[in-house]
Amino acid sequence: MLYPAPDGDVIENSLADTTPVDRVDPAKAAETTLLESPQAPAPDTPVLTVERISLSAERGRVYGPVTLTIGDGLTIIVSEEGTGKTSLMLTLAGRMKADDGRIFIGDAAAPARPRDLQRVSQIAGFDDIDLLDDSVSVAKVIRERLSYVLPWWTILPSPAAIDLDTVCGPVFGDVPHPAGDDLVRDLTEEQRMLLRVALAGLSSPRFIAIDDISQVRSARARQEVLRALELYSQTGVAVICASASQDDALYAQLGSLPTLLHLTEVTHS
Repeated sequence: MLYPAPDGDVIENSLADTTPVDRVDPAKAAETTLLESPQAPAPDTPVLTVERISLSAERGRVYGPVTLTIGDGLTIIVSEEGTGKTSLMLTLAGRMKADDGRIFIGDAAAPARPRDLQRVSQIAGFDDIDLLDDSVSVAKVIRERLSYVLPWWTILPSPAAIDLDTVCGPVFGDVPHPAGDDLVRDLTEEQRMLLRVALAGLSSPRFIAIDDISQVRSARARQEVLRALELYSQTGVAVICASASQDDALYAQLGSLPTLLHLTEVTHS
């Protein structure tokens, strides 16, 4: 089932209290663990600017320090399993808090707190957070999400009255969207993933962070999902995906090349 992302109950972000440092050039930072691909330069007005964020746990370093710039369009963070990319994605979306470093939204002069990031972001594809109930219909899943997104005084539409074209159309692109009475378990692999993204898009976020796109196992389905996300990212919603592998042949078939970032040099002691 779907549950709303935490909002307002996150401990104040230590990033805001970090001693000021000069802005770091992502292309020159020696400690950078994310490297931008040469065909995708940093945009003039970034969605996020990340400066030396890191996170550690009892077993050692989870990720970082990370310095990068994320702009509009489709961004893919490429990293092997176990290198902290899921935690990094949750940090970018304000659902986790880094130990050190700073994140800036847009051209803001002040670093963002987790709650600031939550207000401009949504997440999808995180099984512990937004996994869909196989036994529920598509319309009921959407109605449940609307109950969290819409003001409390809003009269929710009945499942039969939900406009699937409005909800799913912007995200699904050329992929046929399901019918309202289709059960989640009957959806194709690409429909299931794109439905999770469409649900995230109901709150009109500035960007959506999507966990490992490699969880879409079929290469054909993954191509359909990435093509749809590439089109969706042109509507004003930046899309950030994590991926366990880089598939240049697949990316070449998209309308435009995504921005590729590589998570490297992450160690666990």
